[in-house]
Amino acid sequence: MKWLKILAVIALVYLALGLAFEAAIGYFQPAGARTPVLRTFEPDGEAHDRVLLLHEHEGRYWVESGHWFRAWYNRLLENPSVELIHDDGTTGAYTAVPVDSPEAVEMLTRKMGKGSTYAYWIARTLSMYAPIKPVRLDPREAQAAVDGLEQGGGSGDVEVESALDGPAEGDGSGDVGAESAPDGAAQGEGAGDVEAEAAPDGPAQGDGSEEIDQTPASAAAPGA
Repeated sequence: MKWLKILAVIALVYLALGLAFEAAIGYFQPAGARTPVLRTFEPDGEAHDRVLLLHEHEGRYWVESGHWFRAWYNRLLENPSVELIHDDGTTGAYTAVPVDSPEAVEMLTRKMGKGSTYAYWIARTLSMYAPIKPVRLDPREAQAAVDGLEQGGGSGDVEVESALDGPAEGDGSGDVGAESAPDGAAQGEGAGDVEAEAAPDGPAQGDGSEEIDQTPASAAAPGA
């Protein structure tokens, strides 16, 4: 029983040290070149500032949640639109992208000092070996530019399709005109046929009228 009490006291002391370390990191970490302020937002728009250690890898900014109690991490999960305020006063708008991969965790733990200093293991011990949660910060301006190019490409496609549709419609109208021309010719031929039919009828009727006119003359001659 005595050993159990000793182990319980050690566990409580370790828990108290861990909680104190968590609180100290959250409230007393100074802002600097490598520790800018990350501003997260509640769903209603309320802003919260937190000083975090900033890492850079392949031209991208990374932060990590390596503690058990990190409200800022939960906020960016709900609202990934965040801001990064540097020590010189400049502010950048970013989209927070949690990256849950062994490669990202290994990269960040190396940048935190794993394998090179004892400070890493001391910090990990005091943080009660909380899981490392990497977060990549993607600039929103770059994403907006990509979105703009994609939208521009879409309108270009519409213009190309319109240009292609134009000749197609023009060809269609040409076909209509071509079809109208034969129709006109057909009608003209039809009219010609009517006239041609009317022309033979004319002489036939004329011949008949001449025969009618000549009959009385020939009949009157004997009587005279």
